[in-house]
Formats: sequence, structure tokens, C-alpha cells
Amino acid sequence: MKVVVVTYKHVEDYDDADQWLDRIVSFTAVPEAMAQWCDVTSIHNINFSGCVKKNEVDYYFIKQSSLFEYFPYKINRLIQKLDPNIILVQGFSSPLQILFLKNLVSRSKIVVQHRSEKVGSGIKRSLQKVADKYISAYLFSSVEMATPWLENEIISERSKVYELPGSSSIFTTLDKSSARNKLGISGKAFLWIGRLNKNKDPVTVVKAFAKYVESNSSSRLYMIYQNFDLLDQVKETIRFLGLAKNIVLVGKVAHAELGLWFSACDFIICSSHYEGSNTAVLEAMSCGCIPIVTDIPSFKLHTNNGRVGYSFKAGNVDELANVLKATDKANLENYRSKVLDYFEHNLSLTVLSKKMYQIFQEV
Repeated sequence: MKVVVVTYKHVEDYDDADQWLDRIVSFTAVPEAMAQWCDVTSIHNINFSGCVKKNEVDYYFIKQSSLFEYFPYKINRLIQKLDPNIILVQGFSSPLQILFLKNLVSRSKIVVQHRSEKVGSGIKRSLQKVADKYISAYLFSSVEMATPWLENEIISERSKVYELPGSSSIFTTLDKSSARNKLGISGKAFLWIGRLNKNKDPVTVVKAFAKYVESNSSSRLYMIYQNFDLLDQVKETIRFLGLAKNIVLVGKVAHAELGLWFSACDFIICSSHYEGSNTAVLEAMSCGCIPIVTDIPSFKLHTNNGRVGYSFKAGNVDELANVLKATDKANLENYRSKVLDYFEHNLSLTVLSKKMYQIFQEV
């Protein structure tokens, strides 16, 4: 079987292939793992042209400006030349590109991987409905996330929907004591990773943690973030609630170094109101970090419908505070083993790549 993975969206900020692949390593890991069973080619639209081979996958880079993003002649011609059995399109934002592509590759089956897109309106929705005629399958992190797309008749048949996260983890658990010593962590440790914006909602976590440390003064929350939109508000909330000793604003951390944090901390908190799939939670679980996440559809598979980890309603400070207090009753070593076992059998690269391959065989 020959598989082509294609991302049509143009990324102007990257002009180096290796840097770009490092940036998206969690998303390329599943197709790379699948390369043991089939031929895999991956196509990207960055500010660079060339070809590299990595982990048995051929990566093509087509420099095509955003002006031609909707008319990707070079990319589609390359796909036609490769003549794959399966074309995996990343994201729901390329219906026009798919319609152009189908005229060139009538024999290939097209599969679309949902990222974080929401149902839109206007011309894009109309194009998505037309493109659906030529799409054989859709991959969602949770089948529940497909509901609005089915209700709006953008996806015509429920049988086209498959549950498969678009990423996994390249990390493995490290010795916890060693990781803690390197980072200077002691006591009960919680980790939060994300952008400091309203959707990720870091302020709710800070306020809930204030309630928790009233009876758990030795606990610490470490916050890793990649942008600074709400940083002033987060700092002010920490100052106002007197949490300077309990909340550590770590800031940016290189992706390669996150495994150390995931192995050192006991819990990973995700307070998002909406997610397509949260890679940081998957990565943390692969290192034994216990998830505390919002009860949104994308986390259903991550937590086995709430059986692994804890959940709370997005934006609810009191509910999160109660969840944090409930963790005091957990046997951390036993729960850590439970998380690692669930991840290995349901969310690991081996499992997800094999499932992806089986889906491709089915369609």
C-alpha cells in the first residue's frame, strides 16, 4: 500500500526542513510508525523546496506561497505522480484543494484527519459538502466530535467516521526521582502546558489551585506556556491570591525537554474549553502523568470516558478545586501504572499506527 500524507496550509515562518519536522514531530510520529507496513510519503507547504528521508518516510517540501494555497497545482501534480492508494489530508480546511485533486487521482481513496476545526459557514461549508462525495473516511480524536459535522450534513454518512487521534507521543517514562532532582521538584507536583489564552483558560486553574493549597500548602503547580496573551492577568491573579510559593511560571520549554517534566510531575492539567486533540496530555500520559482534563469530547478517548484520570467542567473553578482535592485519596504509584498501561494499549504509536493502517485497508 502507498500512502501520501498532505498538508496544504502554507507555513511562511519555516525555511528549514529539519526544524519544521522537529516542530511537528508528535504529528508525524504516527505515519512514521505506520511505514513499517506500507510506503509513506509526506508533503508539506513551507518556505523551502526539497526532499528528505526520515524514519523510512519520504518528506517532500513544496514552496508555494499562500496566494496559491487554494490552487496547489505543484502539490497535486506530485500526488498524481506518486499514484498512492490512500491520500490523508490534514485538516478540514482544504475542500477546494480536494476537489482539484480528485480530478487527477480518481483511483486513490481520500481520508481527512480532523485537527481542531469547527463547523463553518458560507462558501467553505458548501465546498466541504461537495468534497464529501469524494472522501472515503474521516478521522476524529473522538467520534462524538463528528456530531456537528453530521448534523450539518457536511459528512453524509456516519459510517465514514473513525476514532483516531492525530498524534501520539515520542516520549517514554524516565526515572521519576532523577527527573525531579534535575528539575528541583519535590512534593506533590501538578503541570499545566498551553497557550495563555481564553480557550486554554489558565486563570481558572490558578483560582482553583488557590482553593486547593489552603489545605495542601506544599503542593506546586508548574506552568509551561508558549505565548503571553494572558500572562499579565495570570501574574496578577497569582499575586492577588498569594500563590507565589505554590505556582511556578516556567515559561517556554523546548519540546525535547518536556519528557523530563512529564516524568517528574504527578498530574497534567488541561483546562481547555475546546480541543481537536491535546498532544501534551498524550505525551504526559506516556510518561505516567495522571490527566486532569475538561469533560469535552476530544478527551473521551484519552481518559477512557473518565475511567483514567479526572475530569471537570470547563471554566468551573469550584469543580476543578474539588477534583484537585480528590487526588489526595489516590495512590500515586498505582495510578501512575494504570495510566501507563492504558496509554500503551490504547494511545501509543504502535497502537495508533496499526489502527490507521487497518482503517486504510478497510476504505
